[in-house]
Amino acid sequence: MQLVLDAVALTPRIIVASPALHYLTIIIGVIERRSISCSDLVAELLELLRQHSMAPCSRKDYVLGFRQRHPP
Repeated sequence: MQLVLDAVALTPRIIVASPALHYLTIIIGVIERRSISCSDLVAELLELLRQHSMAPCSRKDYVLGFRQRHPP
């Protein structure tokens, strides 16, 4: 899994090795008023990177709707 933001690829390996991870745990702890470990934060970030379904309808309905919104 990979998330690309303005030519910067965010992969699980980069998340785990990031020097900013420790600082993120501190910032999140202050904002949410709870302590969070680096491993918990990595798990939450990886969960956010997972691809979710595109629409709550069937694939056929999604494709037909897309084609109607974007005709050839």
